[in-house]
Amino acid sequence: MDTLGDRDLVRLAVSGETWAFGRLVERYGERVLARVRRVVRRQDDAEDLAQEVFLLAFRRLGQLHDGSRFSSWLSRISENTARKWHRRRMVQIRFEERLSKEWAGHPVDESESEREARMMVREAIRRLSGAHREVIEHHYFKGRSYTETAHQLGLEVNTVRSRLQKARQRIRKEMREMTTVGNTYDLTTQDLRALHWATRFVSTDESRRILCGVCLEPGGRVVACNGARLLLRTLEGTEDLEKRVILGPGFEMSAPVPKRATLSIREEQAFLNAAGEDELVVPILDEPYVNYEVVIPEKGGSFVRISSGELLQAVSLIAEHLEPRHPAAEVWTYSPQVEVQISREHQTLSLITSRDLGYRAARENAGKPVSNDDAPWAGVPYWRFTTSMDGQINLEDSPEPFRSSVNHAYLSDAVSGIETGGMLEIHFSDPMKGLLFTSCDHPDRKALVMPMRIE
Repeated sequence: MDTLGDRDLVRLAVSGETWAFGRLVERYGERVLARVRRVVRRQDDAEDLAQEVFLLAFRRLGQLHDGSRFSSWLSRISENTARKWHRRRMVQIRFEERLSKEWAGHPVDESESEREARMMVREAIRRLSGAHREVIEHHYFKGRSYTETAHQLGLEVNTVRSRLQKARQRIRKEMREMTTVGNTYDLTTQDLRALHWATRFVSTDESRRILCGVCLEPGGRVVACNGARLLLRTLEGTEDLEKRVILGPGFEMSAPVPKRATLSIREEQAFLNAAGEDELVVPILDEPYVNYEVVIPEKGGSFVRISSGELLQAVSLIAEHLEPRHPAAEVWTYSPQVEVQISREHQTLSLITSRDLGYRAARENAGKPVSNDDAPWAGVPYWRFTTSMDGQINLEDSPEPFRSSVNHAYLSDAVSGIETGGMLEIHFSDPMKGLLFTSCDHPDRKALVMPMRIE
């Protein structure tokens, strides 16, 4: 009798005990074959595909952090692998049919596989030379005969025939490359919401180009960072991504997000397609991403557990006391800075601003030294605004009270970006090493906000 559970077998297989993975194959082999047979009708194709599923699972086993989830994880790999096989097959079967149809409009009742086949053909045509693209457009898109096409382009009929033949050959080649090199992933609404938030966390500084992109990691993790804040989320649809992909720069997703979409990743571009919306084409950055993990603080003994709703309410309340009450003047500029104060004695987290918090003075302006007498708050009575909320506080390895100053907009995005309707934890140790926000309901959702340094 097999007494070892999935968690134990996964642990043993990852440590090098290949027999343990063989036991998993025996346990789930028939189930995987049944799943792929829903899409792949021929028995020999289904058996080959089932072997591919287990090979993929074996290579990615180290990415599975919870071995008890092996069954559902393997099911997703099976379904994704079968769908990709089906898409590749449909593209090849419908190639000639697609070229002979009018492409100016999109059929209302177009299926998912038909839409992807159409988009892949269009992309292949975009890669043609100008001369070859012209004859394709005239003959297939506009429905003109060889003779009419030759007349319109000022060519010989035989030249049109020759160019069409070469263009078709080139399109087939491009499509073979797209179906073998590229991968397509089905994204849920939650995946798309995570991508939407990731695009809000990227940098807009063109001198830091790599931070202008959204990083997709193997295993489904999505990362976005601008150097002062960082978002970590998970995309269920890209759990079987094999290598890191950086989408951007210029990747933007507006709200509301669609219910479902497909993300097709090629060598130089990615294509996001959602029903009823224009295709979004995103460049892929071929550069190493920053080593973001070194700035994520380890979870120490100091933390706050607090209601995300109450924190967002406090963030909104303090906004009324930031820009409206901090005007910039001459050489003085203002950044929306908020002091976060955490007290173990009172078991509270407070957001604080004051009359002169957040101002930065230039050292010189046209040779004129900066003086506090010219500061915007000069002559204004000192004031301080505080909004506090109760929480579970522990300051095991931090001073009492703990204080850190952060950008107000970044604080708001950090709490909003992890999208938890319940409790969240804030971990910290050093005031200069940032605040790590983690959803209690979804521990894979994290946001880091670095402290501000105001002169």
